[in-house]
Amino acid sequence: MLTLKLLPAPGSWMDSAQCVGLPTELFFDTTYAGHAKSVCGACEVREQCLEYALTQEVHGVWGGLTDRERTKLRSRARSVRG
Repeated sequence: MLTLKLLPAPGSWMDSAQCVGLPTELFFDTTYAGHAKSVCGACEVREQCLEYALTQEVHGVWGGLTDRERTKLRSRARSVRG
């Protein structure tokens, strides 16, 4: 079954992201994760990006974290709450 993830509307925080215009494989190929994270580190919308990725369960580097790192972050947050 195909599930579609909704992206923020044009004109939202995504338009201000440091990664706009960069090759997508930079953020979705684990070989480039270090470089992708350095781009995220200089991004003014990193927090919004990470929040989006935590709620949408997208793949790749978002908000400076890989999907594996976000999974760990979610797990830690659940154990603190619960």
